[in-house]
Amino acid sequence: LHAPTLLAAWGRQGRDFIRQLDAFDDVQAARQLTQWPRLDFFDDPPAQEDSRLLAQLQRRIRDLVPSTADHRPAPRVAGDDSVLFRIAHSPVRELEVLHDQLLQWFHAPPGDEPLSPRDVVVMVPDIAVMAPAIRAVFGQYRRSDARFIPFDIADLGAQAFVVVTNDGWFLESAGSLQHLRNALFRCVENNLPMIRAANTGVTCAIDRHGVVREVLRDPAGSTFVPGILFSKISVPENPSPTFYARYGEIFSISCLILSAIIAGISLIRWIRQKISPRPNESDPKISTP
Repeated sequence: LHAPTLLAAWGRQGRDFIRQLDAFDDVQAARQLTQWPRLDFFDDPPAQEDSRLLAQLQRRIRDLVPSTADHRPAPRVAGDDSVLFRIAHSPVRELEVLHDQLLQWFHAPPGDEPLSPRDVVVMVPDIAVMAPAIRAVFGQYRRSDARFIPFDIADLGAQAFVVVTNDGWFLESAGSLQHLRNALFRCVENNLPMIRAANTGVTCAIDRHGVVREVLRDPAGSTFVPGILFSKISVPENPSPTFYARYGEIFSISCLILSAIIAGISLIRWIRQKISPRPNESDPKISTP
């Protein structure tokens, strides 16, 4: 329940700055100003929850209490399940335990306030590994089922490219078209669509196959025109990384290395042919019957 001493020393300035910002938080004034149904502020937990293990952990992280400080934790309250440790034999079993725990909390919240799925954020060390298990466990129930929990998976990578570029230094030349050709390669390499907004250039929509679907033009066909382009592109829901996205330029590097090896072998053979003695053409040739 302690922050590392080095982290506490480095984060003291940031902590004081956040504290000053927190001093300006006024829930009632902000609610009257914005008229939003819900506002999230950094508030201290109620007095009855000060002794909960999670509240102590959050408070010590927020206050950057060093491990060398003499701060003894409050006695653990009976029935305090704010911090739990579970052991599971596989990622799927981990998600099943989490699903059952969330259903229990939604039915009987641990605090006085109701708990909804939008209040829950689950963090894992490698989302790409856990994503199939998440879909298998949380996606097995229909929305009409009481066990259904709405979910979404973030940080799986980009689903599309959005490029805002300034091609003004090309002026009205073919340079803007060459810049567009580079964007086509990026779409093909990553198998992702692109929305491209260019100043003094080509504003267009490109699909994941590198095909330009729509372009902003004037009636004469010129792309050097101010305006707004409305377009629809197909965005993959859960795109898988391509070979290029996973390994980068390894293919071109491998081709370069292979070409260097072939060139080296050819050079060695040429040198050997130059060094090796050749028969003299002036020597008499002996023919046998």
